Amino acid sequence: MLNSLDVLSIASALGGVVYLLIAALGIWRLRSPSRAAWRGAIASLVAYLLVAFLWVIIQPVVLTSRPPFLALEFATRLPLYGLSLLALFTLLFTYAMGRQRMPAAGWALAILWLMAVTLSETGWPPGSPPPRPIRLDVLQGQSWPMVLVLSAWGLWMGQSALAALRAQRSLQEPSERNRVKYMALALPLLVAGDALFLAAYWPQGGALRFAGAMIMAVAVLRRRLPAIRLVVMRILADLMIVGLAAAVYALILQVSAALLRLPVSQAIWPTVLLAMVLAALIQPALARLQEWLGRRVAGTRRDRNRLLRRYSQAISNVLDVQLLAALVTELIPRYFGARRASLYLVDHEKSTDGKGIFRLRCILPPGGDEPAHGLLQEDGPAAERFKHERRPLTSYDLQMEPRYNYLTSPEKAWFQQQGLEIYVPVSSKDQWIGLLGLSSKNSGEAYLEDDQELLGILAAQTAVALENSRLVEGLTRLNNEFRRAYAALDQANRHLERLDRTKSDFISIASHELRTPLTVLTGYSQMMRDDPQLSTDPRYARMVEGLHNGAQRLHEIVDSMLDMARIDVKDMQLNLQQVSLLELIEGLKNELASALADRRQILELRQLSNLPPIEAEAEAIRKVFYHLLINAIKYTPDGGKITVSGKSLLPSPVDLPQGGVEVVVADTGIGIDPRLQELIFAKFYQTGELSLHSTGKTKFKGGGPGLGLAIVRGYVEAHSGKVWVESPGYDELRCPGSSFHVVLPLRQPAEKWVRRRSDNPLLDVA
Repeated sequence: MLNSLDVLSIASALGGVVYLLIAALGIWRLRSPSRAAWRGAIASLVAYLLVAFLWVIIQPVVLTSRPPFLALEFATRLPLYGLSLLALFTLLFTYAMGRQRMPAAGWALAILWLMAVTLSETGWPPGSPPPRPIRLDVLQGQSWPMVLVLSAWGLWMGQSALAALRAQRSLQEPSERNRVKYMALALPLLVAGDALFLAAYWPQGGALRFAGAMIMAVAVLRRRLPAIRLVVMRILADLMIVGLAAAVYALILQVSAALLRLPVSQAIWPTVLLAMVLAALIQPALARLQEWLGRRVAGTRRDRNRLLRRYSQAISNVLDVQLLAALVTELIPRYFGARRASLYLVDHEKSTDGKGIFRLRCILPPGGDEPAHGLLQEDGPAAERFKHERRPLTSYDLQMEPRYNYLTSPEKAWFQQQGLEIYVPVSSKDQWIGLLGLSSKNSGEAYLEDDQELLGILAAQTAVALENSRLVEGLTRLNNEFRRAYAALDQANRHLERLDRTKSDFISIASHELRTPLTVLTGYSQMMRDDPQLSTDPRYARMVEGLHNGAQRLHEIVDSMLDMARIDVKDMQLNLQQVSLLELIEGLKNELASALADRRQILELRQLSNLPPIEAEAEAIRKVFYHLLINAIKYTPDGGKITVSGKSLLPSPVDLPQGGVEVVVADTGIGIDPRLQELIFAKFYQTGELSLHSTGKTKFKGGGPGLGLAIVRGYVEAHSGKVWVESPGYDELRCPGSSFHVVLPLRQPAEKWVRRRSDNPLLDVA
């Protein structure tokens, strides 16, 4: 059987081991950069724990079996010395926790205490009797050094209490005040433990001092601390529930014994059965009571699940960023008892030096003042915490953690300008899109782990609504940009239409104004050709012939311009008649025989005799194939071949209700780039660089006004037909060639017979 001293020795040994382990943890934490702000407090704690370890190890040894190397008088006074030394380190710890320095008077008293202990043990003053052994439960009659030691202990513990009180008043950071509250809770336990020890209740005193030391260790070594008020209230709530349950079951035991008229010892099993039945009825009431006490402990009557449900319902259908910010900044501070809140949008940008930055834009309710935007460096510690770690950042972290000393001056200034207590990142799909900030609570308490966990859940819910709002905002902005672009495009289109009309009017007027002098020029040139005197002189004959050819070429260009003007205003009167395509194209072949001979080109007609006559205007169709043949001659190298083939087309209910014909003008020329096969039908379009073109109607790659193919499309479409080109591509070496397809109906629709007068009378010409 173990006696009480053996039990005390075992308990002291276990307590000493715990003290030693926590001291080792404190030494390890001293090396951590994140604990740089608490190194003074940790060092004081480590010293306290080491002294406590020696104190609890030596105390049972002295009480049970005094070591032979210790004098009896010194051995009995040694625990008291240790008690005073622990009080000194308690004072140092309290000062460090409150960001205070121990005054000079305190250090002087510590030195005086050491001197008093030394002099007392060496028999000073001379001639005085040595100190008598101490009975820890009787303090009267001791020598003056021991009275000084006990007075020092009382003074140091009193100063610790005053230092904790001053720290509560001076510290502004809620997290720091919360840590000092833990020290304020530990001090009564330490004082009570010392008092019990002095009264010779060593186990009880040692247990209270152990509890106080553990609270001190938690206060400085743990990163996040729950509010001391909540801890106390939770303990009281649990004790209340346990006491109430014990009272209920004890009452059940007594009642069941009385009802069964059995001794209590014999009524246990019937009572157990009755208790199980009653427990099923009482347990819901206890659960309700525990829930009520839990809400009281949390400092609010609101239920957390109810908050999450109501908050989710409130923001789920909000698509306006301003309205979302108004709801967030109203609901969240109301629950946490905060003064205000802010919601920020986060945009990733590039700075002028090319580095990534995050721009934080505060979303304000309508009527709010626009604050300065925050700029966080992408590789900075704050952005790293928000984007990658996704953990809340408190003002306490900004002040205490060394890594935030590397924030830039604008970053520090922005955080100070906001004046908020905690910042919670809002992330969606691995992207940091927002930031939720809350000011300090009205109660002055810090945001604890439970609060930060709840804020993280609220931020996750906010992320969905914020992402939807940003999408709607982006779509709205894009829609507005589209509207502005459409308005600008519409205005530009109207401007281009006016320019096109002006150009068409200019072409029409210019062509009509040129026709009269050209007619005169052509007539006189013809007369000069017929004059015998000029025709017999070779020099004059060549000059007259060149003048006549130039006038004819200019006349053709003016006619093309007039045709283009008529096509632009869609005012063509078609004089329909039966046209034989074979005769028409054979006539063009004879007309272009000289040009074909000059270029040593062959024009071959295939299967045109099988084509039925079509209903069309002969002159318009002649111009269509004239320009196609001229184009083929111009872009086919010397010695090339041009083929004109045709075939009949069956009726089609959509395009050719009465059938039609297809004529293909193919050449062995340089081909056409597929990207340009639609552009070549635009008026005034020139392929290649204009400065490199040679002039001439049928020269290889000869230049022109760029109206031929535009006239072709205009006249073909005026006859309800279609025209297009097919070519493998452009290559002047291999000459892949081109094929122009013309599809014309056999009969024209009825409206082609109706003449439409033009708004421009200059176009009403025969």
